[in-house]
Amino acid sequence: MTRANSDVGGDELTRHIVDNLTEGCQLIGFDWRYLYVNAGLVTQSGQTRAQLLGRTMMECYPGIDATEMFVVLRRCMSERVHDRMENQFTFPDGSVGWFELRFVPVPEGTCILSLDITDRKRIETVLRTSQEELAITLNSIGDAVIATDVVGRVVRMNPAAERLTGWSFVDAVGRSVTEVF
Repeated sequence: MTRANSDVGGDELTRHIVDNLTEGCQLIGFDWRYLYVNAGLVTQSGQTRAQLLGRTMMECYPGIDATEMFVVLRRCMSERVHDRMENQFTFPDGSVGWFELRFVPVPEGTCILSLDITDRKRIETVLRTSQEELAITLNSIGDAVIATDVVGRVVRMNPAAERLTGWSFVDAVGRSVTEVF
């Protein structure tokens, strides 16, 4: 196999790999048109390649040019800098998804790599809500409650425990429960 033939095979392999990434990959031209989208982006966007390619982002997603994501994209386009962000995206049908975006300047415009983090964001919200509910519950209990980790260091205490021990939660966290109580 000659060098030229191996390069062609390498280009085809690279294209196949990028086309089939589960991470979204889109190439946006300087005129804001979709120049390339892979299968991952098609899945994430809910639109077909034909609905995206050759059209501007604003045609596909009216109002996108007024978003924080577009500010980052515009900066990447004009200043030719790499950037990243987490972006909440509202689809035309009203549903919402979260994406981790990486912006990479390329000669044709900007390549945006996108990873769907919607499930992670939902879990973070559930965890945050659970922690807030736990804090409300602990704060409303009249008896002293001190929670520790597996080696006996204070990780949480309620106001009744602060009054009983004389330690504030901020000062007690991370200390041995025997030191605090």
